[in-house]
Amino acid sequence: MTAKFNYHSNGRRRFNINGWWPARPGRTARAVSGFLAVAVALTCTLQAFAVKPPPKKYGEAKKGEDVPTAVKRERVKLIGAESVPPKKDAAATTLEAKGPRPVIKVETPVHDFGTVWVGPKLQHTYIIKNEGKKTLKIENIRPACGCTITGKYPTTIAPGESGEFPFSTDSTRLRGKFEKGITIISNDPVMPNLRLKLRGEVKRYVEMVPPNVYFGKISKPEAQTRVLQITNNADKPLEIELAKLPKGNIDAKLVTTTPGQAYELHVTATPPFNTGILYKRISLKTNMEAQKTLNVDVRGSIPARLEVNPSILNVSAPRGQVRDLQVSTRTIKFTNYGDTPVRLLEATVDDPSIKLKVIEQREGKRYSVEVQFPPGYNVPSRGRTITLKTDDKARASIAVPVKSLASREKKAQRKPQQRQRPAEMMVGTQAPAFNVTTTEGKSLSSADLSGKITVLDFFAVNCGFCKKQIPRLETIRKEYESKGVRFATVSQTMRGKKYTNDEVIDTIKGLGFGGEIVADPDNTVGPLFKATSFPTMVVIGKTGKIEAVNIGNIGDLESRLKGQLGALLAGRPVPKPEAVAKRPERQRPERKRADELVGKSAPAFSIDTLEGKTVSNGEFGNSAVTVLDFVAPNCGYCKKQIPRVEKIRQTYADKGVRFVSVVQTMRKRYTADEVVASMDELGAKLEIAHDPENKIGRMFNAGGFPTMVVVGKSGKVEAVNVGNIGDLEKRLTGQLDALIAGKPVPKFASAQPQKRRRPAEDMAGKPTPEFSLTTLDGKAVSSDEFKNHPATVLNFFAPNCGFCKRQIPNVEKVRKEYEAKGVRFVNVAQKMRKDYTEAEIVDVLTGVGSGLELTIGDFADNKIGRQFQAVSYPTMFVVGKDGKIANVNIGAKQNLDTLLKGQLDTLLKGKP
Repeated sequence: MTAKFNYHSNGRRRFNINGWWPARPGRTARAVSGFLAVAVALTCTLQAFAVKPPPKKYGEAKKGEDVPTAVKRERVKLIGAESVPPKKDAAATTLEAKGPRPVIKVETPVHDFGTVWVGPKLQHTYIIKNEGKKTLKIENIRPACGCTITGKYPTTIAPGESGEFPFSTDSTRLRGKFEKGITIISNDPVMPNLRLKLRGEVKRYVEMVPPNVYFGKISKPEAQTRVLQITNNADKPLEIELAKLPKGNIDAKLVTTTPGQAYELHVTATPPFNTGILYKRISLKTNMEAQKTLNVDVRGSIPARLEVNPSILNVSAPRGQVRDLQVSTRTIKFTNYGDTPVRLLEATVDDPSIKLKVIEQREGKRYSVEVQFPPGYNVPSRGRTITLKTDDKARASIAVPVKSLASREKKAQRKPQQRQRPAEMMVGTQAPAFNVTTTEGKSLSSADLSGKITVLDFFAVNCGFCKKQIPRLETIRKEYESKGVRFATVSQTMRGKKYTNDEVIDTIKGLGFGGEIVADPDNTVGPLFKATSFPTMVVIGKTGKIEAVNIGNIGDLESRLKGQLGALLAGRPVPKPEAVAKRPERQRPERKRADELVGKSAPAFSIDTLEGKTVSNGEFGNSAVTVLDFVAPNCGYCKKQIPRVEKIRQTYADKGVRFVSVVQTMRKRYTADEVVASMDELGAKLEIAHDPENKIGRMFNAGGFPTMVVVGKSGKVEAVNVGNIGDLEKRLTGQLDALIAGKPVPKFASAQPQKRRRPAEDMAGKPTPEFSLTTLDGKAVSSDEFKNHPATVLNFFAPNCGFCKRQIPNVEKVRKEYEAKGVRFVNVAQKMRKDYTEAEIVDVLTGVGSGLELTIGDFADNKIGRQFQAVSYPTMFVVGKDGKIANVNIGAKQNLDTLLKGQLDTLLKGKP
């Protein structure tokens, strides 16, 4: 008979017989008799009961530190009266047998700043020592988001020596309790990844709860108000002032509850509302130096009067024998948000093999249409159409296209379209006129290029790709400068960060470059060559013509540039880039999917909820079913799914089903307080377990969010539901009912996440809103001007939108051809997060080669953009002579020029 002590995360020892009896009261007489039997064996000696806690690994754990997982799971096996120590790790034994090695060691892996006030940067230096007998090499350092290494650190540490590793984090970006992880990667074979932590709690002089406002979906034309509590935690009285708000649907009022100490911010959304996204930022000014400005983001959404979701039904092609035999069912939801009842009379489809069923959920308000596809159904290339017939006068018929999603195999076979960037479009043209001076006082101008081959490399000091490319350029310079090729690097300003001449020189010299250097902080030369990203290398021939452009730290830079220079020196044409070998594609490991766990025991894990309750494998037996929903606070699909899960929880919590939201990190790390605030905004009462390192999520293969794992009483994963799937209610309730009744979990056909609606697309076929703008040339752009042109293209863009910069050159190609046919092209500037001056907007468009008319009268408040439902950029409207919107094109589509030409040809021919 075997007895074991288990060490748990709460620090208590639990005595087990045969390792199977948890320490709980209420066990049967059989367990008691077993205990008496082992007691006889233990009576032989009392020292067996003097079992010491397992040895601590990786350094002694001090008070307040986490006990390593390996220590928690350590067990001592007792046979009779002898204590048998745990087996030594075989891998460690093997490593020790290989001889001397480096040993990485840090005395205090966790540094606690304690409670600090917001404002200053929090800094700490770790002392890392090499306790081995070989040199320790630091191969990489990976700080968590928001944490940076602030100084130099040794890349090698000799045996017995130590090194300093300084880190810092910005307290202004932290709220409440925080924890930042840092990974030191070294050549220590036993501990290649040393994990460090910075933790603490940041107090704010001015605390605002909740920090932002979310109205959710506003379905009724009624005013709604949210109240934020503002508290002064400082010693001096708080002076706070509400900044003036531009006119719109959002209004705010600052109310004093206790002068100098407590205030309330009343935020109200007032009708009439326009369909689409509701957003505004409210600013408050305070007398607190560390928090001079408090920003409150206000968000919400306004659905269309009659909402059909999804508006396009995308159907996957069947793959595999199982799916060929399955009947696939999808659901279309019809919701009436208006005051007048609208009935869904019937639903028809132009394919008799597809079966439709209309379900009335609330007369005149909510309906659903079940769409059933036969086994192995393939949507034809031209698609199918489902028609919803209503008794509404304005929308008596609503078409829902049924389209096929191309399989991954077909997508892989597609040849990607080569995107030509602005600088590359200058190949074959004469170099623009310019005149600058190098840092050594030497002239560099377009006149100096005559008769010489010149390489101009545009770079930025704060560009990481440039710092990797320039040393490679230096090896080519050493070989070709003696052959008469001139090399010059031209520094540019990127993201507004300007550097002095000395800083530019120090950076370039530090990278080993020995060619000429030009400091151009005002970007007077780069835009002439349309260098919109860095590094951009321009190769100019003896005739002054641009012969080649190489953008980025490309993998085949050496062979490509040598081929170009060799051809020019020999008087031959420059080879096309396609003729030069490219870097082979990186083989990425196949990602594990969460549904691969179905039918298997859940991975061993343990995590506490924010209320202190444990969620672990040992807890599954205490609930009929456990639902683990892996979500992220900034995940849009999660925000739509969580309220749906909450409704299901309200029904099944009393039936013994436990619901836990396991909060993960997606691009941005949130504090526990921010997580709670986001869940409160969604009205969720689920238990919350915060997993900011995504450790538990990775165990369950939760590669995307939301990922829901349904675990049975036995600890087996019974089902996995990925995404904000359309039939979530039907699917999850079916799974829970089956498990509660002890039946097998039903199988469901694969469901797609609910497709995000883009409000601008609903404008097609409607007259444009009434508006009036003026171009920079003084010409009118208004709803009355459409009749003067056979077609008008309105392109809503933002100067800091990367997709817009890719799209506009394609629009320019079409403009050059169709403007002569009477078509008018207008760029309408919109504001996106950042303010721009008129000159800056013009510079952006000039840089991408745009010749469209430009209006910036809507840049301050995007009022007209909102009227057109342009909530993302670029959004293009093609308007006919009658003032109706014929087409809406959203995003930087690769085939935009072909698509736009077809749309314009249709309007020019007078076709609908």
